[in-house]
Amino acid sequence: MKNIHKKYYLLYLLGALFFSCEMDNYPFPDTKIKGKVIDAVTGEPIQIQQTGGINVRPLLRLYQISDQYNSTPMVVNIQQDGTVEDHFMFAGKYKAVIYGGAFYEGDTVIIDTDAATDENDAFFTLEATPFIRVDFRIEGTKLIFSADKGDDRYKEDISMFRMLYNIHPVVAINSAQNQFRGAWSKNVNFANNEDKPETIYEFGSEIEYQLTTDDIPESGTYYFRISARKLNGVSHNYSKIIKLEITEELYSQLPEEF
Repeated sequence: MKNIHKKYYLLYLLGALFFSCEMDNYPFPDTKIKGKVIDAVTGEPIQIQQTGGINVRPLLRLYQISDQYNSTPMVVNIQQDGTVEDHFMFAGKYKAVIYGGAFYEGDTVIIDTDAATDENDAFFTLEATPFIRVDFRIEGTKLIFSADKGDDRYKEDISMFRMLYNIHPVVAINSAQNQFRGAWSKNVNFANNEDKPETIYEFGSEIEYQLTTDDIPESGTYYFRISARKLNGVSHNYSKIIKLEITEELYSQLPEEF
């Protein structure tokens, strides 16, 4: 009797497996998409934090436009230079929406994988507006940075800038917290006290910071970046990343800590 029950149980499992395979027999997701998210005002690729939770970094949500699938979106990462690439998509049309990070609600864009060619692989451009637009350059061993509002219609005071570097080309506030990995950060804070104008950052004004031997432990290759956070904000907006080669001769010219 036990053997009979085992046979029925085995037949049941085989049948369930067969029918589940029949139901899930969809094509393998082998369609590629690539594109970029750009600043809606400047047209430049947005600069973002690539790693971290959804509260601090933006993601791309893709809603497939089809009756065959539900409205649950696919989530695609955005690289720190604003580029997007995914090689495992189902063919079809998608509505792309930026989500999270230090951005106002951006425009949506339709991605049609059927229109892709070998040259563009469903290339698309999505516009977004940052809370803060950060400008950054390096002159010698001096960091020079400033910020403007992403949208003049909104009042966005800045609570802090953060100067960052890493010995690897991935630079963000979370990477700079791991000092033992060769990363560094230093804040420029603003209290935003209306009775003390000097505690409020004036948009467009430049801030200069001279690197010292306390900031740079030795000669080598460093990747610098500046982030800015609005008052009462969580996420940071970022500048581009600048690579700086600090030779032994240049290192010998760095001043000691002020």
